[in-house]
Amino acid sequence: GSARRWWDFTINGYTPRGNERVLHHYAAALNSVALYEHAILTPSNTWLWRLAACAGGGSLSNVRPDGSASMGWHGDPDLLKRDDFSADFGVGFYGHWRNAGSYLTCSAQLGWLCLGCDAQLFGEGADGGRAPMTPAQLPCSAAGEVRITPRDAFRRRLYLQPLGMMIVADGAAISSVRVVLSANAASLELRPVPHNATHALLTITADGNATRTAKLHCAAHCRFVDLPFRGRAAGMYYVRFDTRLVAGGAAILEVAGSRSTNKL
Repeated sequence: GSARRWWDFTINGYTPRGNERVLHHYAAALNSVALYEHAILTPSNTWLWRLAACAGGGSLSNVRPDGSASMGWHGDPDLLKRDDFSADFGVGFYGHWRNAGSYLTCSAQLGWLCLGCDAQLFGEGADGGRAPMTPAQLPCSAAGEVRITPRDAFRRRLYLQPLGMMIVADGAAISSVRVVLSANAASLELRPVPHNATHALLTITADGNATRTAKLHCAAHCRFVDLPFRGRAAGMYYVRFDTRLVAGGAAILEVAGSRSTNKL
């Protein structure tokens, strides 16, 4: 996922080394845009998911502790450091931003993957209650539960393969997710971003089959507001936060959809 660029340090870098490979070049993050789109079309392809995540996430390794950016990482064994010039880092950061999010997938090959997030798996224990499980212990078709903590840079995009659903939030961050596999449903905790925001815009893309539906419910501290949009924008949802969220609370949004492994 690091892209193959061999000459950019000579053209734009502070330390030129001829045909030295640029690691985490901006082209890798731009490649991730198409890779993520293709992975969503074929969600059982674990190689594509891992390739997309590595290509898109590498740009963050070019950010120094003080927040300044480098154009790439020197691949020569005697260097192995960030270049001093930022050059075209911004183009790559766009590629990272474009699909940064939490992606929950499951396949027979690798089991459960949570890209850009941490996941805790729970299945039925010996006493009939919920018990922690490893990816090998909880099959994709099991009636278990997955609890997700987003770890990406923006926490505004969530893909749930078991529900065949993509959720994008503007004006809010997704702080946690609880997926109940048997019910084909998820509960999202949303926090306003910035902290004094009063509204959030949700864009939900469900599986392309016309028979599939997504049901939304504000379980706590929020309500839906009608949008005067037409066309494609008419499918967006406007969420108004309860005023109590200004004090640091969270809105709980419940989403139910059809279980699917098909494309969006």
